[in-house]
Amino acid sequence: MGDIIEKAQFCLNCKVKPCKKGCPMENDIPSFIQCIKKEEYEKAYKILSRTTVLESICGRICPHMSQCMGSCVRGIKSSPVSIGELEAFIGDLALKDKFCMESLEKSCSGKKVAVVGSGPAGLTCAAFLARKGASVTIYEKHSKLGGLLRYGIPDFRLDKDLLDNVIETILSLGIEVKYNKELGKNLLLENLERDFDAIFLGIGANIPMKMQIDGEDLKGVFGGNSLLETQKHPNYIEKTVAIIGGRKCCNGCGKNCKENGSKKSNSYL
Repeated sequence: MGDIIEKAQFCLNCKVKPCKKGCPMENDIPSFIQCIKKEEYEKAYKILSRTTVLESICGRICPHMSQCMGSCVRGIKSSPVSIGELEAFIGDLALKDKFCMESLEKSCSGKKVAVVGSGPAGLTCAAFLARKGASVTIYEKHSKLGGLLRYGIPDFRLDKDLLDNVIETILSLGIEVKYNKELGKNLLLENLERDFDAIFLGIGANIPMKMQIDGEDLKGVFGGNSLLETQKHPNYIEKTVAIIGGRKCCNGCGKNCKENGSKKSNSYL
């Protein structure tokens, strides 16, 4: 843990907290890092849990350099504070040592809420509503929870055992789950409106963007996210796969193609 404390010491504890402003969740980054400096790890976790329940995940996969770390004052003249690594450290330690989340005011007691979709938005919404006293039911179209985290991010970027542990912690808040329920098919909005006080739709943005080029609708052409989500791979064995794009989704698709027997994959940026 000495290395972690050393990295925490790099934080200047700025009064204006530009890193917090750069975080979409507005995590109180300087405050939880000050707790790490003092080796008050559970207190650091409680501070983070005021605004997030995905510390171990966001600490690994968020684009930190365009958010919190990109706003860090230290980064002006040197390297920024390793915010993502510090957040993941606290999240992992909380899972291992069973830290308790910060208590929240029970402002939603007696309310029933349906959460459709169990990606990062759905899981976070469900967790905070449950912590505020609501009776929460998650409806998920797949047989496992996680949404984009499970089906859109390759294993080499996000270990699925870690994801399962995070989800288990969230469900332990008393959240009910209905699997294999897809909105518009075997799940109707009017029924949810009848049975619940509120509905949160976190169904994601899974429709791939069209490039408006000839041949993109031909057999054997797939959008990256849809390929990762369905895991219904064609026969790649000893074939060459063309991947158009160079971002992390494309890297994941390339690795998946290789694991499924492709001879090689060529990327076109």
